Amino acid sequence: VFYYQARQWIIKVIIRLICAPFYYVRFADFFLGDQFMSISYIFTVIEILFCAEFYSFKNMEKKRKVKKKKKKKN
Repeated sequence: VFYYQARQWIIKVIIRLICAPFYYVRFADFFLGDQFMSISYIFTVIEILFCAEFYSFKNMEKKRKVKKKKKKKN
């Protein structure tokens, strides 16, 4: 998919991200780390969306109300 040099560069940056506490962080490392953190939030939202679609949104609302009632009783 990528050129060989581009693959080498991205692998090198990911390794530097993993080793960030021990080595100097450059702009590319910081930028890609920020991008990865932004993507991680999207994955959690997508997971919730798939669960809501699978169980249908109406049932999700009913389940949420039931859970709130249980918490109030305790």
